[in-house]
Amino acid sequence: MAESGFIVMADITGYTVYLNESELDHAQESVVAILDVIVDSTEAPLTLSRVVGDAVVSYAFDGKILSTQTLIEELESIYIVFRRALEQMVLNTTCTCNACANLGALDLKFIVHHGDFAINVMAGNQELIGPNVNLVFRLAKNRITEVLGLSAYIAYTSHAVEALDLPEFVATLAPLVEDTDEFGSVQLHVADMHAVWERRRYESIVTLPDSDVMLSFVRDIHAPVGIVWDHLTDPAKRSRLFASDSAGTSTADGGKMGTDGAYVCAHGKMRIPHRIVDWIPLTQYTFQSEGPFFQNLWQFRLTDLGDMTRLHITVGKTRFVPSMWVVAGVGWRRYTRKTTNKGLLEFIADVETSHATA
Repeated sequence: MAESGFIVMADITGYTVYLNESELDHAQESVVAILDVIVDSTEAPLTLSRVVGDAVVSYAFDGKILSTQTLIEELESIYIVFRRALEQMVLNTTCTCNACANLGALDLKFIVHHGDFAINVMAGNQELIGPNVNLVFRLAKNRITEVLGLSAYIAYTSHAVEALDLPEFVATLAPLVEDTDEFGSVQLHVADMHAVWERRRYESIVTLPDSDVMLSFVRDIHAPVGIVWDHLTDPAKRSRLFASDSAGTSTADGGKMGTDGAYVCAHGKMRIPHRIVDWIPLTQYTFQSEGPFFQNLWQFRLTDLGDMTRLHITVGKTRFVPSMWVVAGVGWRRYTRKTTNKGLLEFIADVETSHATA
């Protein structure tokens, strides 16, 4: 039975030239190691389909992702992990063979499409079939490097960007029309992964020293890290942790949530911004909660445990305006612990139920 969703191909660029100009046995070992990195980094909400030559194919059904930004961030994170692994391989080798010398010429690209497809289980692999799958394979051969000068990128089809529903983000992408014999003209929207790498390779991670910590919570959740991140970044789902009536966002990064963006929690008529101060996709984000009479830092940090995720919530010491310290200061820590514990139970139940029924 055909279902609708995202189809993703992660394809090693420079693969053919690399094999042709390198010792085959050693080159193949390196490529297998790189493919293993990509496969290991392909996590929910993406589901691994199979490895085809130098490419990894995955998919995500509609309705399985709370925020399409999570899909974008997972692809970007796969690229970051790939680049770090490749750099480590280059730095650690003392071998002078062509296979090792040419490693730095490899790179990674993604093709992302949205449409109907079916799954055929063969030899333990979930093989995607259908015209939309064929289109993704066809688009792996394109003119993006020739026309745009990019060797590492994510190319979204027009159907994919429509499903993403992030028009401000799409406006930051480079347009390109790819003409094909089989599918006619296909509109692509291309993100430069080298720019993402330069922005994220030295990511600034906020740390809260012990002296600034008011409360800390550690919970293991029976769901992959991508699913937990998806819930933690969805305004309505995360609002459970703060017992808020409703939640909204204001964004600053091409329509995506990230540094300098903010969540807005509503408590009756009171609106409390949660201003993001660091944003490390699938790993951590920190925000400053700015109430009418207080401020404090909160941090959500995720540790990937395979099929489980360890969620570490750190709450910084609260700074009150002087006139409110006597009224609120004494019971604030107890109140925050009680409401957060209650919110955590509801949040974790929501995540685990959602994952179990996916």
